[in-house]
Amino acid sequence: MAPGEEKDALEAEIKSILAQPREEQGDQKIIRKEELQTYLDEGWKFLSTLDQQQVIVKKSYMNTTNLAYNSLVAKEKEKPMNAS
Repeated sequence: MAPGEEKDALEAEIKSILAQPREEQGDQKIIRKEELQTYLDEGWKFLSTLDQQQVIVKKSYMNTTNLAYNSLVAKEKEKPMNAS
């Protein structure tokens, strides 16, 4: 993706995220402990441990740029290798 295209895509993704109603953004989630690092890397915050296998995380909306960037990266990873 060219630098100008990346900027435009990030801006569009930020607008999309900010336009979502709060309840659709999924504030909290119960996940397996093994998934915790992945969620933290994606901007989620650790809240609490439920038991030895599950934890509660909360989506952080403070850094919208990182959230949008991570969303774009995830979408790029989902594209077939020959698609541009």
